[in-house]
Amino acid sequence: ECPVCFVPKKGSNVYFVCCGKSICNGCTAETRRADNIINVKRAKKKLPPLDQACSFCRTTTNDSESAYEKQIRKGDGEAAYILALMYRSGVTKECIRKNEVKSLELLHHAANDLGFSDATAELGSMYSYGEHGAMKDETKGRKYLEDAVKMGDVSARNALACVEDENGNIKIAIRHWRLAAEAGSSFATKKLWKTFYTGNISKDTLEAILR
Repeated sequence: ECPVCFVPKKGSNVYFVCCGKSICNGCTAETRRADNIINVKRAKKKLPPLDQACSFCRTTTNDSESAYEKQIRKGDGEAAYILALMYRSGVTKECIRKNEVKSLELLHHAANDLGFSDATAELGSMYSYGEHGAMKDETKGRKYLEDAVKMGDVSARNALACVEDENGNIKIAIRHWRLAAEAGSSFATKKLWKTFYTGNISKDTLEAILR
């Protein structure tokens, strides 16, 4: 759940490395709206604007490499995962150079040592397709995806369904998409509609799944 509003988090959230908290998009947007109102009032008084602050601890936001490394040393798997993605493409603003080797190492640390499901799912996709510095290894990719599914990761279930579909196991793929759709995945719902249009499931079955 979101540590600000205590409502279960759905979809994407905003991670703040200062305190290691993931805040729901609603609370983040409301905090920024309130900060903008304050800055408008400060501008009228000819005062400098306040820097953007964390929605939880109100510390000035800092996305530097050292800030993430500090959180990683505390055992924060999400910090390791996000920094790994930053290394993957590089972040000019934070002077982080592209480094796929370091990115892969951090993903392994986040998944294997810190048990962060998003990193486990990401490794599953990377090894399944041989992407972003990972050598293609379908067996290893499937293992990571299955582990992530066991951790409740819906994106991993969708990825595993796609792998099964590509391997011609459409019935197993549909089973995964059904469970993902029941968990609220719009991607899975679209895939189920596609399987209906291609004649792989009946209208009654589709309606029963999406009911």
